[in-house]
Amino acid sequence: MSIWISFIGAIVVATFLLLFPGYLLLFPLKGIRLPKLAIAPIVSIFITCVTGVITSTLFQSINVWVFICLELAIPVFVLVASFVWHCAGPAQMPAGSCSGYLNTKDADFHQVLYLVVGFIAAIYVFVSVLGSPEYFSVSIDNSYHLNEIHALASTGCYSPTGIGVYPTVSGYGSGEAGFYPAAWHVICALVCNVLPVSAAVAINAVNFSFVAFVFPMSCFALLSAITENKTCLAFGALVCISAYAFPWRLLTFGVLYSNLAAFCLVCSVCSVFLNLTKGEHLSILNRILLAFLFLFGLFDLFLLQPNGVFSVGVLLLPYATARLFSFCIAKNLTPLKSFLAAVGLVVCFVAAWIVAYNLPMMQGVVSVSWSHFTSASQMLVNFLCQSYSPDAPSNLVLGLFVIVGVYYTLQRVELRWMSVSYFLALVIHFSTGATEAVFKPWFAGFWYADPYRTATLCTLAAFPLAVFGASIVFDELRKRILDDKHMLVGSFERLYPAMFVVFFVTAVFYPSFQIPGLFNVEMVFGKTRNVIKQNYDMGNPEELNSKELEFASSVKEIVGDSVVLNAPFDGSAFLYGSSDIQVYYRSLHNSLVSDPNEPPASRAIRNGLYKIGTDSEIQQAVKATGAHYVLLLDYDNCKSRGHVITYNPDDWIGFEKINDKTPGFTLIMKSGHSRLYRIDYD
Repeated sequence: MSIWISFIGAIVVATFLLLFPGYLLLFPLKGIRLPKLAIAPIVSIFITCVTGVITSTLFQSINVWVFICLELAIPVFVLVASFVWHCAGPAQMPAGSCSGYLNTKDADFHQVLYLVVGFIAAIYVFVSVLGSPEYFSVSIDNSYHLNEIHALASTGCYSPTGIGVYPTVSGYGSGEAGFYPAAWHVICALVCNVLPVSAAVAINAVNFSFVAFVFPMSCFALLSAITENKTCLAFGALVCISAYAFPWRLLTFGVLYSNLAAFCLVCSVCSVFLNLTKGEHLSILNRILLAFLFLFGLFDLFLLQPNGVFSVGVLLLPYATARLFSFCIAKNLTPLKSFLAAVGLVVCFVAAWIVAYNLPMMQGVVSVSWSHFTSASQMLVNFLCQSYSPDAPSNLVLGLFVIVGVYYTLQRVELRWMSVSYFLALVIHFSTGATEAVFKPWFAGFWYADPYRTATLCTLAAFPLAVFGASIVFDELRKRILDDKHMLVGSFERLYPAMFVVFFVTAVFYPSFQIPGLFNVEMVFGKTRNVIKQNYDMGNPEELNSKELEFASSVKEIVGDSVVLNAPFDGSAFLYGSSDIQVYYRSLHNSLVSDPNEPPASRAIRNGLYKIGTDSEIQQAVKATGAHYVLLLDYDNCKSRGHVITYNPDDWIGFEKINDKTPGFTLIMKSGHSRLYRIDYD
């Protein structure tokens, strides 16, 4: 029970860090009637990143409470200054000088609605299938996430550009630390140190806050910038959490937690741009403030995951082009000149795309290539069924809403850009999911040509279309049913909204089931919950599991801060982040045989550690690492490591030939297939 209480506390802390600083800073800005709580994460993450950059530059380490006080200093100063200014009695900002459709009361109601729906969905889809808040995915990328978070937390250096996973000792790859967008990791590290909790608990709490609160309110911010239709705004709360590809699949695939956080912010960043450009009567001051908010959002996305910036570009390009054309017409330019201006904007965007593609820092991203996972004809069917991810089930209800939404928006000039944005996202996803064309890296390279990431882009582009489609279907059904003269209009009017919502929720969220003797029916969120449960299941004996983590806790008590040699693919790559053990190998990303920069000592250890009792060269190599122990979570090689695609058995012969009788080692502790040995130097 205590771990669940810690988890609840971690969620509270994470939500505080994501919402409170930004809301505190935005609250005094009465002239901008945006849904301030919804866009608060933009400002909060920006403040966290800037504070992290400054403190990591000036200090090697900083206390977490001092860091948080520094975060809150500017928002508190602005709030106090605003209060003093208000008490001095200056002229009030006229309400007409702001952007945003909703009045404050409506905005507050809908923000609460999105928070509640997001919270319930996250509990049902994520937390209810999580065996323990300490459980984590043993996917390849998560070894880095856990280790990086623990490194940030243990050193008190909250740098949003990363510090590497060997902050205190040397290990394989310890000299390779460089720029890595680590804003999400910093937030997790802050949560670790505030309570404190383990990196795994912090990850689950921060991800919960992003999918339950930040993403739904980000969607509300976007919708409220597009329409004032309250039916649309209400349906948006359900639609935004109803897709398989995002946010739920990114909780398990990869795992792409940084990208998950970035995508959660994309809609709110887009909403700021819409408010910046649509307000005809915005004052210069308010326009400048919105411009800064938009830049803050792009800065956040860059330090969360840079492809978030390109996602914003894809979603906003059609709107910006149409807006520029309308602006030129309003300024009495000829249609031809207005058209040329719009074309010029597109050309500039394409030129910026090409320049970014060729930047040296992007080559490691755009050079990644995933094989297509389906045929072109099947991909078109998948689009209609809202089945973007390679393993996604069909979501026919959402697919119907999107089709209706596309039809509706294409008929209205002011909304047509949304369908164009959706088409661009589909083209990008089609290029990586159904082709091996030469243009594939140019279209999808910024998303690693990864169909799971481009599926998310499609989901975000489809969101407002699905909302409009749901609203149209809702209204049309009501009209057709009311044509029935036998229907009691008053009773029906009261019950119909609830009936529609119940139908939608049942169709999307109902668990998978069987028709006895016939077939299985895989429902959207039946599949979603099963995937999450399997990915976070730490009872699998063929992967790092809860029993091995208990063994690792006992190992930590013995080895302290000593360097421990390990074969990372037995699960020990995670143990620095999960158990604070200073393991020498902390990555699962590459086969070391093909690494030309591997130190000779590492190569000697991997290939010949079992010969330490008789080979002086191996002894010198081990001494160079400072290691005194060897940890084997799978000493008899009973595990199947095929699920880790980077595992190469030839890389780890030096470890896999060690047993309890190997000369040069003394068995200190054992449990099941796990062993801890002390190295006996001559």
